[in-house]
Amino acid sequence: MDLPSAAPDSDDLRTANEFELKDYRGEDVRRKEPKNHEKEEEPIYVAVKDSEDGELFELPCNPDKTLSLTTLSHSFPGATGLKFQNPKTGASRVVIFDPTRSLFMCPADGWENQIFTATYPPPPQSRANKEEEEEPIYVAVKDSEDGELFELPCNPDKTLSLTTLSHSFPGATGLKFQNPKTGASRVVIFDPTRSLFMCPADGWENQIFTATYPPRANKGEDEKQIYVNVKGSQDGKPCGLPCNPDKTLSLITLLQEFPGATGLKFKDPKTAASRVVIFDSTRSLFICPADGWKNQIFTATYPPPPESRVIRIKMMGEGTVAEERKVDLSENVITQNTVKNVFLLPADSVITLRYGDNAGAKWCDLDSTGSSFLLPEGWPTMEFFVDSRSKGPANRASKILNDWEDRVFCIEGRGGAVGSCVLLDNKRILTSAHLSFKRGEWYPIKRPGLEGIFEVRCDFICLHLDFAVLSSEALQDLPMSIDNLGLDSNYFIMGYPNGVEASKPTITRGIIKGLWVDGKHLVGTPGSKRGYSGAPVFDDTGRLAGLLMGGTTGLDVNTNIQECLESSVEQKYAKILGSLVITQLYDSLVENGISDEQS
Repeated sequence: MDLPSAAPDSDDLRTANEFELKDYRGEDVRRKEPKNHEKEEEPIYVAVKDSEDGELFELPCNPDKTLSLTTLSHSFPGATGLKFQNPKTGASRVVIFDPTRSLFMCPADGWENQIFTATYPPPPQSRANKEEEEEPIYVAVKDSEDGELFELPCNPDKTLSLTTLSHSFPGATGLKFQNPKTGASRVVIFDPTRSLFMCPADGWENQIFTATYPPRANKGEDEKQIYVNVKGSQDGKPCGLPCNPDKTLSLITLLQEFPGATGLKFKDPKTAASRVVIFDSTRSLFICPADGWKNQIFTATYPPPPESRVIRIKMMGEGTVAEERKVDLSENVITQNTVKNVFLLPADSVITLRYGDNAGAKWCDLDSTGSSFLLPEGWPTMEFFVDSRSKGPANRASKILNDWEDRVFCIEGRGGAVGSCVLLDNKRILTSAHLSFKRGEWYPIKRPGLEGIFEVRCDFICLHLDFAVLSSEALQDLPMSIDNLGLDSNYFIMGYPNGVEASKPTITRGIIKGLWVDGKHLVGTPGSKRGYSGAPVFDDTGRLAGLLMGGTTGLDVNTNIQECLESSVEQKYAKILGSLVITQLYDSLVENGISDEQS
């Protein structure tokens, strides 16, 4: 089912129409009032702080008056319990869990008129004469008796992530070790999510563990997977790439690890000369060398970069230079589309390219196809000017709005949390996980110009990096291109801030100021507004470059999810997760069947 067309253009990016609460069949999906016409009760909030003089937070209960441990940990990271003071005795009482240990049960006197305190597990005892934190525990793992030994880092709770194992041993699904008393092999057990290996009774130290793999179909005996050790440069670190069953290596497998690589070479042990690994007739598979793939380190090869020269192009605005761009070229031509893209001009604009002063200006001719400008001899030393007769929007914000407004929605999570989301390719929706979702459940999305409300199903949740993926067959399958942001890059956030009525989503422009302490999130300014959580972030060219996690007070780890939800005004900084980080982690986790159940 195609999405309806967008509402008419408006010059005001921050004014709005109300959504009609109808589904795709035209039926009213608003919640029905009770027969006695009494309005639904407001949710109960629990007053919680983490110390006597700590900041007080109000956390929303579930409809059954339970409080989720996830809700508590979002505002108080690391908290594992709640306590309150018995008004009769003055003693502290602990709030009990339900049988799943994921929900706090409502106390006998209720949640109201009480202030609860978050409790934390006691810190591990420090060793004598040690002020610094202990080194992380490493697990020694190999994939066979004579395989290379890897040391994989544990989590702080002494669990080992299946993702960590699969990064070093692709395809591995388990671990085993030899019982020193009986000599029999023992399997390391998983936690209930089957994403973490639990620490064995005797610990991880002083043991060598072996990665295990699923048996091959229709094989009486599991064959050993052959890996090719490949590095990207002479000084690079080798990476193991899996061969096909016929001992060929796919070019696609090479490209996934070394983008842009077109070949492989290795050193002949007898002559020390470099040899090239040959392709099959389709040029899509590397043939196994005569001496095999083992006991060799191969180096990825790349095509030589074309000789690059730079053209300087300026765009005039009201008699002065409005913008200047530099473009690397390897030939004496530049396409019209390239010029339009670097200045964010509409695709249907009519442009000309000229050079020389005003009195002796000359215009570049077009090639026979009419798609490229032919550049004069000596063009790298000249200045060029582009003239556009476009009547459409020429600024970046307007172009991004026009290109993406039909793909940016308002979304409502569990408990009424509202944020923004964006339509990707393959009929998928991307947003922030802290808006609260549960896998398999359906959630409404809406935008101006869309009749009624669409519902999308939650397919994937990553609590660690706070993003969720939802989908619906009712959405369009649209193409998409992504890019990444770097330090001092401009960015544009597009979403639906709370309390602002708009006929279109609003756009906020900012600049990347640094990297958050976890090494994955970017921090930019200005920051977020309430309702922007889950909003797409675009780069200068209008490509999807990231996802807004919410606001933050700075570059340190003291920021929590509550800051993403609390402020209705613009915060100082925006916390952004880059598109490439999301896609790489999502592909890895989906391939291993790993997803959190709810957020």
